[in-house]
Amino acid sequence: MLTLGSRADAQLSYELRGGSASDGVIEAQRGEVTVALSDGSSILAENGTKFSVDIIGRNAALARLVAGKLHVRVAHNDDTSYRFIAGPYDVRVVGTEFDLTWDQQGAGLTLSMSKGEVHLVEPAGKVRTLKAGQVLHLPAP
Repeated sequence: MLTLGSRADAQLSYELRGGSASDGVIEAQRGEVTVALSDGSSILAENGTKFSVDIIGRNAALARLVAGKLHVRVAHNDDTSYRFIAGPYDVRVVGTEFDLTWDQQGAGLTLSMSKGEVHLVEPAGKVRTLKAGQVLHLPAP
């Protein structure tokens, strides 16, 4: 467990609940895992999901989804900058809620929006904007 910051300029931090981490990779092995961030954001990983979370700023984080499914809720702040990498895809978030699934060997990427808006950057650089209620399926390359 990391210490949560309380000052306005404090670095973002998080607490891992219900899972294990090894060499920076978080794995949900026996049920769900939650990453609770100090800005009020959260990442819920389904059983069997592997991912990592790196804090890169005051309200900024970079998560890499290796395999599985995440339910993401990002709290909006003026300088929020969250990114979720799934294979060759880059999901850029300001404040929103969505499900992100990645399967390198089969279904590819599925992004299902609950609230807010994200920008998805494809490997060739194409940017797609997705809003609440939209679902996008893209193949694994």
